[in-house]
Amino acid sequence: MRMLWKTGRSAVAVVVIVVIVAVAVIYLWPHRSRELQTADSASMSYGQAMGAVHAQRVSDEARGVTGECRSRVLTHDGKTEGAVVFFHGIRVCPSQFDDLALHFFEAGYNVYLPVAPAHGTADPRAHGEVEAGALVDYVNESITIATGLGDEVGVVGLSGGGLLGTWAAHHREEVERLLVLSGFYEPASSEVPKWQLPLLKTLYGKHLLADSFSNGADSADPGFSYRGLAQYLIIGDNLRADPGSPALRSVATVIAEDDTRIDQGLAVSVPGTLAEANGLELFEAAIPGKWKVGHEIVNTSTPGVAEHRQELFQLYLDLYAGRPAAGPSATRGPADAVSAGGRVLQRPLEAKAWWSNAKTPLKISGVLLRRWVS
Repeated sequence: MRMLWKTGRSAVAVVVIVVIVAVAVIYLWPHRSRELQTADSASMSYGQAMGAVHAQRVSDEARGVTGECRSRVLTHDGKTEGAVVFFHGIRVCPSQFDDLALHFFEAGYNVYLPVAPAHGTADPRAHGEVEAGALVDYVNESITIATGLGDEVGVVGLSGGGLLGTWAAHHREEVERLLVLSGFYEPASSEVPKWQLPLLKTLYGKHLLADSFSNGADSADPGFSYRGLAQYLIIGDNLRADPGSPALRSVATVIAEDDTRIDQGLAVSVPGTLAEANGLELFEAAIPGKWKVGHEIVNTSTPGVAEHRQELFQLYLDLYAGRPAAGPSATRGPADAVSAGGRVLQRPLEAKAWWSNAKTPLKISGVLLRRWVS
């Protein structure tokens, strides 16, 4: 009996050690890689860029991307002073930017709306097949195409597209402007507790577990793929520690106070770190919760966005341009307000867009604007 007891204790000890080692491996598995931090400077002519867009659309069709989701460009029939790349969110496609992209186009920009790999098809589960390396390639190719569309290249990204845009600003020296909308750098802790994120990135990101979906794989709307989410989080681990970029001219971020999907602190602090590293102010706007715009702050089918469409779209345009002017009544706000410090601008502003000598009134009653103070 004593021998059996000792054998049993030894077996338990082995199991405990194996479990401890497995947990340590899961939590300490490195997700930074050279592949996900590689970006070579490249440029195109206008003709080459248009040819690349056409080739991309052919490729989109071949892989089953629906007509409304295929990559497309809004162009003024030639290279303009500024080109903007719009990176859409996870599991959706460029059509979410239809209205906002037109607003930018009418302001004089050439606009490129590329569809991400494994997105845009009729299969709502397909985004679970996306890989971080393919997303990085997609961002690199999109920025290169944009160099042929405008003398100045900038990025607007929504949710996971905001993370991709941030990666571009970290790694591509051609990016001069960044606007992050509802930036998804990590989910809100109410959605996914922080201690579960290493499990998500390792077990699902490295395909150690079969994919799962937030609403269930068999649901008509399966929701978000855990594997897909993990790939975006892994890209977030591959942002630069010191993201200096001499060409970067403006960084801005917008959150909605009633957005429960994202870590709002990171949606401010990550762009803030980028701005600070480049000696820039971070322009931040917090949309009041009473407007009820939620996470999809460009979706005009959302009543709150539809009601305040003109104010919001003009806000996004001016923040992208990086020139909202502080009025004389600006006051100092609390250091921890909406996860950021800075000046709180309490009255409508007048902003001067970079592409025009005319002043455009920016009427944003109720929207809280701040500047990051380093």
